[in-house]
Amino acid sequence: MLEIGEALREGRARAGLGLADVETATRIPLPILKALEEERFDRVPAGFYRRSYLREYAAFLGLDADMYVVEYEERFAPPDPELVPALAPVERPSLPLRALLSPAVLVALVAVAIAGVGIWRLATGGGSGAHTPKVQHVAGARTPPPAAPAPTLPATPPATATSLTLSAARGACWLLVRVGSSSGPIAYERTLHPGGKVRFGLRRPLWITVGAPWNLEATIGGRTVTTDLPAGTGVVVVRRAGIASTA
Repeated sequence: MLEIGEALREGRARAGLGLADVETATRIPLPILKALEEERFDRVPAGFYRRSYLREYAAFLGLDADMYVVEYEERFAPPDPELVPALAPVERPSLPLRALLSPAVLVALVAVAIAGVGIWRLATGGGSGAHTPKVQHVAGARTPPPAAPAPTLPATPPATATSLTLSAARGACWLLVRVGSSSGPIAYERTLHPGGKVRFGLRRPLWITVGAPWNLEATIGGRTVTTDLPAGTGVVVVRRAGIASTA
């Protein structure tokens, strides 16, 4: 079993670094670094932030960040909420076939059918001597011109597809990319290593959790938007117009 806190402390000691040195290099607050080394995860912000801070700290020390996150999820992550079983559908009792075919029911159906035919004949002039009145044309009356056809609107051209490009130009950075909303489907979840590059289409907004934004270069459709990234670990919303923080 991997002891997360002890392994982090040993890795930092091998690198000859103090907690203050790690804080300066990673911008992870000192109390969070101490909580990770003591396995006091209740002192680290919940949700994506716990995995993000742990992943970033382990990657900074040259450790297998994915292995540390898996160990955390198996030992410390809160259990998933229990699902409430769906209620079984209520079966409605049906009338037996012999009740539907009883003489009383058949007589009632025939009477309704006869009455319906009579009403239809009266409404449509189907009785004897009925005729369709002729339309008389008044002399000098103008026939209204036919209605002009509705103008055909030009088709709206499709929007030009743009894309977001993220490059790990200065170091590793963990990314979690969701499509459409903060709870949308996950399109990408991994560490982008130095020199790596990923590209995402922006037909729908992206919710991106960024582990070490100071290590990234960002462009939208060839336009640089690196300065719009947050100063520290956080979540941003990316649209064609640019990057916005959710804080």
